[in-house]
Amino acid sequence: MAEVRKLNVNGTERDAIEVQFEIRREDWAEYEFTDGGKMRAKTTVKRIWQVIDDQGNHVRHPNGDRFLVVEHGTEVVTTG
Repeated sequence: MAEVRKLNVNGTERDAIEVQFEIRREDWAEYEFTDGGKMRAKTTVKRIWQVIDDQGNHVRHPNGDRFLVVEHGTEVVTTG
């Protein structure tokens, strides 16, 4: 199993393991303001952590989705 790390999730300490991933696509969202200005924004994922329980099993939300913590950055570019 991957190394377990302690993460603060909404004020609660949780165990998590880092998930390896491959970037498939990172598109820019583009916006045009009514005054003619423009903005582009893109969120880039840096790391993904899978929250695990005391037995090392993946924790899931009630709807079945994985309980992930995502470390990310947002880039914003403006013109006009």
